[in-house]
Formats: sequence, C-alpha cells, structure tokens
Amino acid sequence: PSDEERTNNVLAIQAALDAAFEAGGGTVLFPPGVYYTNDRVGYFIDFDVNCPVILRGLSQITMIYSNNDSACVLGFMTTDGNIRDVTVIDLMLHGGREGLLLYNCDYSVFERIWGWGSKNFSFQCQFCVGVDFVDCCFDESAQGNATGVEADAVLLVSCEAEFNEGTRLGEFCVGIVMSNGYNQI
Repeated sequence: PSDEERTNNVLAIQAALDAAFEAGGGTVLFPPGVYYTNDRVGYFIDFDVNCPVILRGLSQITMIYSNNDSACVLGFMTTDGNIRDVTVIDLMLHGGREGLLLYNCDYSVFERIWGWGSKNFSFQCQFCVGVDFVDCCFDESAQGNATGVEADAVLLVSCEAEFNEGTRLGEFCVGIVMSNGYNQI
C-alpha cells in the first residue's frame, strides 16, 4: 500500500476511536483484514479518564500493520493521572517500535492479542495497575531490525499485570523484562 493509503487508515481508525471516546464509551469493530498504517493509533492524552472503549477484531484475521518503527502500532497512555477500562480483543499488531504501548493505563483487558515484528518490544507496559493479558502471544520482536539481534518480547516497568489463560511467548523471543511492580504469570 502507498503511504497515502496508510495515512488514510490511521485517520479512519483514529476517527473511530475518537468517536467512541467522545461518546463516553463504545465499541470499535475491525472487520477482517489488514489495516496498513504509518503512525500510531490509540489514546495519547494528558488527563485522568475512565475510558470504557472496546476495540474488537476477529482473532488472527484482523491485523494493524505499521511500517513506522519509531512509533507504537497501538497505544493507550496518559501523562497525568490514569486511563482506565480499555478493552482490546482479537487483534494482531505487527511492526512499529512496539506493538502495544501502555503508560498509566489501569484496569484494562487485552484478550487474544498477538504482537510481533516490532523493533523493540511486542508489548510495553509502564506504570500500569490491574492490567490483564488473556490468551495473548508475544512473538518475534525486532524482526527487520538491522542488528539481527532479537529484542525482548515484553517490557514491564512498575506494573501490576496478570498474564493468564494461554498467554505465551512465541518463537524468536528472548523473554519478559520486569523492573519493579507485582506481576503474575
């Protein structure tokens, strides 16, 4: 796809996410297919908020694929307070600096998410409390990285996260890096 097509996908996805956010909650459905992007999508805010938004694809046949290795594929972060109650179900996240970036994202659920092909980490979670990863796969970080060295699959910094019900590391992953926090695997 062209860069213009990727930009149009970013704008369309972000518009749907913004509409759900502005409505005070809702569900954003991703039909089957690959959504090629060239920038991050998600919520990047500077205030405290409850955000009962659900992003839902169809397991292993709905993918957001970013060619931008200096930004995450999908992110939920706030620099002031917390963003709470986000749910993401049945999405593949390919490429980007990280597949999924969480920063001060609390009491949220990520179910059947498959992160792979990111420059740094499949999933990066910082300063999050009560985050549940259910039946997720962290796979093949650093694919396409010129160093040829695989990166760690997951980074947890000062988090309270739970990994359960089939969550696994896929091939070419070094592992999970944890710094502070209380995590249950």
